[in-house]
Amino acid sequence: MMKKSHLLCLGIMLGMPIVSTAQSFDPGTLGHMKAVLDSCGRVNPQKASQYLLQMKAVIGGATKSEINQAAKTQEYQAAYQSVHEKLGGLTQEGVAAQCESYLSAN
Repeated sequence: MMKKSHLLCLGIMLGMPIVSTAQSFDPGTLGHMKAVLDSCGRVNPQKASQYLLQMKAVIGGATKSEINQAAKTQEYQAAYQSVHEKLGGLTQEGVAAQCESYLSAN
């Protein structure tokens, strides 16, 4: 059962497209990545900079204003909440394992 949860979370984290051009990022993708950054940074703070690099790939050259606007959308909030709910069902070790798998795949 634990492995099934791990695969589900990894699928959620890896299933998001990464867009690197300014102003063309998807608010849902940003929400997913922000939730990954928050969750993974909390359980594995030594690797927070690696998750931040993934976030930068998502936002590209977007301005702070564009990012803030995207964070207010329903799409962003739903994606953020979805990842937190999925990861919230795992132990801290389970989250850490998913985060490590995410970094290995990217």
